[in-house]
Amino acid sequence: MMTPYNYPHRKLHHLFNYHALPLTTIPVENSVWGFSEEGAGTFVNCYKRYLRAKEYCIHPFDKFKTASGVIRTIHSKGERISANFVESFDELKRTPRASFLINKDSSELSEIPDKAIDFVITDPPYFDNIHYSELSNFFYVWLNCILENKYFKVESVPTQNEVIVNEGMNKSHNIYQSLLTSIFKECHRVLRDDGNLIFTFHHTKWHAWWAILSAAADGGFVIIDDFPVMSEYKVNPHLRKKQGLDMDMVPVCRKKSSMPKGQSTLLDSILGKTIDRLPAYSRSRTRNRLFLYFMGEVIKSASSSSQQKDITYEWFSKTLSHFDEIAKDIVSQTKDEITKGSDTMQLKISDY
Repeated sequence: MMTPYNYPHRKLHHLFNYHALPLTTIPVENSVWGFSEEGAGTFVNCYKRYLRAKEYCIHPFDKFKTASGVIRTIHSKGERISANFVESFDELKRTPRASFLINKDSSELSEIPDKAIDFVITDPPYFDNIHYSELSNFFYVWLNCILENKYFKVESVPTQNEVIVNEGMNKSHNIYQSLLTSIFKECHRVLRDDGNLIFTFHHTKWHAWWAILSAAADGGFVIIDDFPVMSEYKVNPHLRKKQGLDMDMVPVCRKKSSMPKGQSTLLDSILGKTIDRLPAYSRSRTRNRLFLYFMGEVIKSASSSSQQKDITYEWFSKTLSHFDEIAKDIVSQTKDEITKGSDTMQLKISDY
């Protein structure tokens, strides 16, 4: 009853085609084991997919399109995607191509010494967009019935320390921010002084970005760079009809203590600095991309401000409130540039 049928394309989808539990209006019965090459989400097709993935790991390659439109496959010589699994951090340092896996709360990683890591690359939960534990419970309750494993000792997925905004669990945005801060503090502890914390995020709610900015700052970081990347399909259930972003921002953070002195930004100049830089991004001419560029400039400048005690949500929301008008002006002026063949654009903070 939960397997949906894609009527326009005359095929079914497996249940988790999107990372959500959408209401299925046209349910179909799937053939679990599969029939020939037909169907989606069958055992046969999934097994073949894993085989192709393992073959790729053994012989990785890249594809590119030539100027004549021919797609070429180039195999990487001498490369292999694999690792030697080890049981400790000391063994990790001694073993070539090693991988040390830890399955636990990332706000407490006692297995990793202070200042031992070059990069922390992570993907925090997207505020209230995806309810991860509720989705994973679908698998957990079945696995719990058949596996004798320490990770399945409780009846359902533990949610006490889940970093998420979820009214049904009484998880507010303040709890989200507090839990994320504790994780960023642990990232700060294990990172070298010249190391980077890099993560992805997207949301349209200002409170979500405020939580990210506050958690990074309280965790001891300055956001030094950011760039947008394509991410979600707009048709995903958690984005549909929510003015959701189809792009992620990738912030790059450094420890505050490692940043040079005398480069902090004053609050009253942040909006002006942001407006000055936005025209350089105007060629994208998509609202989502402009929003991420605008947000990126604001959180970069705010995280390095010398007036941290004055950075409140009221200031943050007031600064962001100018976005719609600025974006409209940029799009309008860009159209004028195209018409007139001009390469210049002027935006003044006094206009806002």
